[in-house]
Amino acid sequence: MRGLQQKAKKLLLLDGLGLIYRSYYALHRFGKKNLPLTIMNFFRTFLKIRKKYKPSSIIMTMDKDRKTWRHQLYIPYKSHRPPQPAIISEAIVEIEKLFNIMQITFISFPGYEADDLIASIVDKTASFWDQIVIVSLDKDLMQLVHSNIIIYSPSLGKKEAMEWDEKKICKHWGIQKPSQIIDILALWGDASDHIPGVPLIGEKWAKMLIHKYQTLESVYDNLDDLKGRIKNSLMKHKKEAFLYKQLVTLINSLPEQQSWNCVKEKKIDFDNLEKEFERLSLFYLKKQFRKIWGE
Repeated sequence: MRGLQQKAKKLLLLDGLGLIYRSYYALHRFGKKNLPLTIMNFFRTFLKIRKKYKPSSIIMTMDKDRKTWRHQLYIPYKSHRPPQPAIISEAIVEIEKLFNIMQITFISFPGYEADDLIASIVDKTASFWDQIVIVSLDKDLMQLVHSNIIIYSPSLGKKEAMEWDEKKICKHWGIQKPSQIIDILALWGDASDHIPGVPLIGEKWAKMLIHKYQTLESVYDNLDDLKGRIKNSLMKHKKEAFLYKQLVTLINSLPEQQSWNCVKEKKIDFDNLEKEFERLSLFYLKKQFRKIWGE
């Protein structure tokens, strides 16, 4: 990558929309969903993660459009999801303003999801970093995990925070390498994205088939090994299975943006930042942010 003269130590790569949604819905049990609390909850998580990993650089990715190439390919994609709450839309705008003041790179790409952007950044920059930490609750991103790439999933409800490396993912999914998650999801489906998977397969059979045959293509090359309803369902829904694989495969070929060359943390205009915190009624951050950031 141009502009990075030497290998940096660690990149923190944030799934922005996922973290904002988490911050918003975490307040549900308290019956308090408002803009200041959503932003405060986001910053509480962000600062905790930054302190944990001490990154050399930070990039925040964001979904730019509600409709992407996946919607064009498969109309039901994410069709079950309710409209984005107004508070989340407002929080995105305000957090982008705050990150701009903090000179943290905040990027999106028209027509593509943040997951595709993360995959492209990983593909084009992995060799420059000792470690990339992807912060997300999205299991789709596990397909990107490699020797120097891990995922940190913050706590959510009763689920504790989890750090996913290559070994842990392979053990959890019963696979040889994280990229095989694509093949499992093609068969099993992904309810969160309204991808149904092949009928009758489910999680158990999907994991068994990929554990034995490695890829979706190999499963279909060896259909004669199978019998009964499973074989019949796979034969009947072959076209859908390969469509689902295309949907769950992250695009890693988005063109490099100039901002990817300027990801180093820079000096923060704390005075301006504190004015913004006050405007948003984030008085704790106004008072404590300089100290917390310097820890």
